[in-house]
Amino acid sequence: MDIKERVAQETRTLLFGIKPDIGYIEPIADGFADIVIPLVRADMQREIGSRPRIVCLCGSTRFKDAFTKAQLEETLAGKIVLTIGCNMKSDTEIFGHLSEADFNATKIKLDELHKRKIDLADEVFILNVGGYVGESTSSEIAYAENIGRPIYYLEDKSGTFKAEGR
Repeated sequence: MDIKERVAQETRTLLFGIKPDIGYIEPIADGFADIVIPLVRADMQREIGSRPRIVCLCGSTRFKDAFTKAQLEETLAGKIVLTIGCNMKSDTEIFGHLSEADFNATKIKLDELHKRKIDLADEVFILNVGGYVGESTSSEIAYAENIGRPIYYLEDKSGTFKAEGR
């Protein structure tokens, strides 16, 4: 495979979360996203001109009301909102029928998919209701920090609302 085909394949992997030959994420090189995503964004900017900012909502699925409220507020603020796949129930309610191994495999896939949403976002909004940040959200925060996305929190560590005016 020549370099042009490899870049195209890796870009599809980063943007869509699927690697055609193996069906899951396996980046070819560390730091690839740091190079490719800005180039793709620059091309998109040239093609479509100015676009609304993209925000990715992160947090525990147990806070469905916070996701619903944030999604509406961010949309009304003129932003494109990327959020969890289903915020009607908790992971356990949706996937509780699965074996522990299948549940864990599904959770890993969903966590990776959400990181691809972070790749596409201009900013990340953490819905840390009551100051709660679980394992998946902690991983998403670390990922967003690593790729240089601005991160905003619904509440500070004391549980005080702080997102307004960000």
